[in-house]
Amino acid sequence: MEKSVIDKANMGTFYRFVNGKLSCKSGVGPLKNDCGKLILDDTEKAERLNNYFISVFTADDGNLPDFGRRVDESVFINHVEFTTLDLIKVITHVKS
Repeated sequence: MEKSVIDKANMGTFYRFVNGKLSCKSGVGPLKNDCGKLILDDTEKAERLNNYFISVFTADDGNLPDFGRRVDESVFINHVEFTTLDLIKVITHVKS
């Protein structure tokens, strides 16, 4: 295989070959359990990662934090309407 890539003398073929060798196709690599033993089974790896994420993230208690008003008390937004021209301006601004 390597010889055919070299013989073609095509940079695109060469880079595709090299990138194919560099990428990991197996998904999540082996993990270690608490005892240091390697975990190779996909289900066990998923459970190990799930337990880790549960331990580092905060559960949502449903309470929203209190955010004070950032604008004057007289400012209200009851209805927002965009025209096509407004949308074009926003899209143009985002692209640049």
